[in-house]
Amino acid sequence: MRAPAAAAAAASCKAAPPPPSGERWVTPHDGQRDERGRLKPFKSAAAHFRPNLTPHEMLHKGMHGGIYFNPKGGKPGLKYPRSRYPDGIPGVGYDEFPQEWFTGVPQELYASRRYDATR
Repeated sequence: MRAPAAAAAAASCKAAPPPPSGERWVTPHDGQRDERGRLKPFKSAAAHFRPNLTPHEMLHKGMHGGIYFNPKGGKPGLKYPRSRYPDGIPGVGYDEFPQEWFTGVPQELYASRRYDATR
């Protein structure tokens, strides 16, 4: 029989997420703006979702310090330690998103190995 602390630790260890299925839950924003320059809401998004940047604009600004799409980017964590996942976090990739989001955006702004807090 396991000790309570060991059982709790084993229960908190989660399996790796499945690889991306390619299925889209929400259609991507097309970048249409209203007469005041705000992004127009789109039908398939939740009513409370009011973006102020398109995905391309977010990538160009280096969202998440530029490491979001690098499976080995950022600090090693408890959930996905590098000792168990030497190839990086499973399921992280930008190939499932529209290529036009990444057109003209330098790769270091979304797949960098080092976090840049100035972005």
